[in-house]
Amino acid sequence: MNQDIIKKYGIDFKNKNINNKIDKVPHTNFPDLTIFLYGWGASELNEDLLQQINEVLNEPGKEFESQNEMILIEVNKDDVCFYSDEIDEFHMPTIEFKQIVEGWRDFLLSPPLNGSKP
Repeated sequence: MNQDIIKKYGIDFKNKNINNKIDKVPHTNFPDLTIFLYGWGASELNEDLLQQINEVLNEPGKEFESQNEMILIEVNKDDVCFYSDEIDEFHMPTIEFKQIVEGWRDFLLSPPLNGSKP
């Protein structure tokens, strides 16, 4: 993930000590994006979300939807649209979303791992 994307979306991934265990927490300037990222584990990102994003980017006309408990996204070749009950619709380019998801996955896989003791 490049510095322009980090600045544009206010991305900050942190290790927080919660109840004497490490919890990896994303933060962005866009609450729907933050909430959506927080709901994913590293293996799910690799085996599901990133695979679907790559298919959309490589196959014309391909689209998919994904959701967690609070956020629904629709992904096509050009953009990702976030929907929630709390916040107005939010769009971002799919290629930038992919870079953010890859950055979050890499952060989740970096020490200290989620759930480890500080």
